Amino acid sequence: MSGSNEQPRHRGRFDATLDDSALLEVAGVILRYASPERPAAVKQRAFDLARAPAGHPDCPSARAITMRLNRRAKKKFSWGQIAELATNDERSATMTLAAAEREEPGEHLDKRHAYFALRFVAQRSGIAAPVRDQYAEERAKILAAARRRKDSDTLAPLLPTVGQIERLFGGDWDAALVYAELVREKPKPVPPANVRGLPLAEATAHFVKANGWWPTGAALQTFCRDAGVRLQGRGGAEKVADIRAVASAMLVAEGVALPAESGPPKDAKTRTIKIPADGIAGAATREQEPQWNEAPCVEAVARWLRGLATSAKTTKEAYRAFQRGKPDFPAPSGFDRHGGYEAVKRKAKELNAEDLPF
Repeated sequence: MSGSNEQPRHRGRFDATLDDSALLEVAGVILRYASPERPAAVKQRAFDLARAPAGHPDCPSARAITMRLNRRAKKKFSWGQIAELATNDERSATMTLAAAEREEPGEHLDKRHAYFALRFVAQRSGIAAPVRDQYAEERAKILAAARRRKDSDTLAPLLPTVGQIERLFGGDWDAALVYAELVREKPKPVPPANVRGLPLAEATAHFVKANGWWPTGAALQTFCRDAGVRLQGRGGAEKVADIRAVASAMLVAEGVALPAESGPPKDAKTRTIKIPADGIAGAATREQEPQWNEAPCVEAVARWLRGLATSAKTTKEAYRAFQRGKPDFPAPSGFDRHGGYEAVKRKAKELNAEDLPF
């Protein structure tokens, strides 16, 4: 009608190429252009007028956007709510739109619909076991593509909303995944890095080169500690004589004179211990002992939790008491860089949730 003042709805190419979430992103750009200070307060008329200067002349009008977002919503959006959703970076458009579509399962819906929908979305998206937000997002994409093919009326009834699926399974999304034979893969625990310390014979050779005498066990420990390197543990069958024999061979090969005395000097406890000025090349540092990244920390706490009785305490103090003397479990202080003990324990519970009795 030629005398109408209503802005054109611009249906067609623009509507067909953007899903609802993408449409809201474009609307957010226009709203911020119209009012940088208060974008959520922009009225429909002001929004319509700002489309072209904001670089989106083909964007649907405010009225058309409102109608589109409310086409399946059970709780209708006002334009003010849409403007706030489009300009609030802390809100998920996908989740909000999915929530608006939630409804009680219709008479035609049963668990077989959930089985088909979950497996259909998983196959189309490549996600082995989509969680609720992933399902809502992928479902929206699938239906947007169906609208472009003009067969959304056929497909939409076969893809229940997140809310409908949850109601079919008493609010338990994981139960729906199990019913659909989709198992969420747990991350494989990463063992701590196996950092080998400096062999005793090699450490002894470095000591002699720096000091000129055979070290006692305590002197060798002090030498490695001050040099900032990790010393390898002594094997049960490794004798002191064998260690010195190997160290002697290393020193002779390098042209270094052996100590005059065949063993540590009597005043070894009072002698000053020197360390190489340029360090010991290639030796594992003490910071590498042990290498507890987040994944092995979580897996270690999960192992501890699995072995506890239901009534056992799971406090940081309880874990510290358990961990003492166990090198295959990280000290609680190592959790600080991973968010602290409680954060690691929470992730550990999630890792083996099915196995925990609490």
